[in-house]
Amino acid sequence: MDVVCIPADLTAFVLNDKSCDGPSYLAPITQPNYMGLQLENNLIQHDVLDHVDFHLSTPIAENPRLADPSTNPPSLRQNRLGIYLHWSLPRLYRTATAKAKQPDGPRDASQPVFRNVPNRWLVIRHLNMDTRHPKVKEQQEYQSWVIESDRVRKIDDIIDDKTDLEVDCVPFVAASGSNDPTIFAQQIEVFLGRREAHLDWTPGKVNPQPGYPLRPEDAAPTPGLTVMNSSNPLFP
Repeated sequence: MDVVCIPADLTAFVLNDKSCDGPSYLAPITQPNYMGLQLENNLIQHDVLDHVDFHLSTPIAENPRLADPSTNPPSLRQNRLGIYLHWSLPRLYRTATAKAKQPDGPRDASQPVFRNVPNRWLVIRHLNMDTRHPKVKEQQEYQSWVIESDRVRKIDDIIDDKTDLEVDCVPFVAASGSNDPTIFAQQIEVFLGRREAHLDWTPGKVNPQPGYPLRPEDAAPTPGLTVMNSSNPLFP
């Protein structure tokens, strides 16, 4: 098997307890609310993405991105502190192809076709054990994770208590080819993306948490993910 290396633009953002104290504003997380896709008069919305509420950006105790409002006083969400990586897909996956002539078949050849994007990412972290802050015993010098960018799960499938629905996955529209009249109502329960420790990762399966057996029906559903069908323009 040949190995092909494709360069990608990578940026890193450091998020800590001082991020809300400077001249810049750190906005709370605003996710798409697909409940607004329902056709009932009391539910349908003209926009599924709410405006960013900058009133909650500072002080840090009032910013739900970093503070947990369910505690008194609000405590920091330690799982959200750290370094956030964001990479841009290579141009190869951001361009499409189309044909001028209509071949035999139902598909419109003039519609652009995008390549499926890479769906498995390996992230490796190397900590400098002398300069790390804060120094926590559980931290390892080397640690790695697998990101499944095309993993589709319903809220009932997320059985562990460590998955953060605002940072570990994103809302997703999964309704292709369905004639179910309740399909719009189901979209508020669908999420895309999964992060798993590399040592615990099982390819192609929904990884069980301790105490949960791996069942044959737990095969991981995955769409053909392209830059046009993630349904969320903010999906990294």
